[in-house]
Amino acid sequence: HYEVIDGQQRLTTFFLLLCALKHLFQGEPQRQTVSGLISTSYTDGDGETRTSLKLEPRYENAGEAITKLVELDADPQAVRAGIQSSGIASFGSLENLVNAYSTLYRYLADVHDGFDAVLREQQHEIIDVQSFIADGENGHYFSAHLMG
Repeated sequence: HYEVIDGQQRLTTFFLLLCALKHLFQGEPQRQTVSGLISTSYTDGDGETRTSLKLEPRYENAGEAITKLVELDADPQAVRAGIQSSGIASFGSLENLVNAYSTLYRYLADVHDGFDAVLREQQHEIIDVQSFIADGENGHYFSAHLMG
């Protein structure tokens, strides 16, 4: 474990982004990879399989809310309802956390749908994506090769 002195908000935002991606990737091969970035499983001393989240927020009740969000693996409305029905107090920063998940989820859903539509419309198949960083004056490069 590492303690985060500065950057907890950024880490929480990134974690919420991963949770939204995991839900949106249902039935997709990327889901397993994203899931591995959210939590890890291990066997305890009693032989029981346990799951440990890779983020443990330090502000009040946030850990419970994040655990519930990961457990529900759902759209924002279901997450909000699940947190409320579990009795976790939703106030201040926790309300912001749920709102942030909702915003990220909606944005990603729109981008995902839009990207799929562009690919269908253009009837292109991405066959090779190369990403590399070059030192010196040339800076960063990204290239994608499309085949129609």
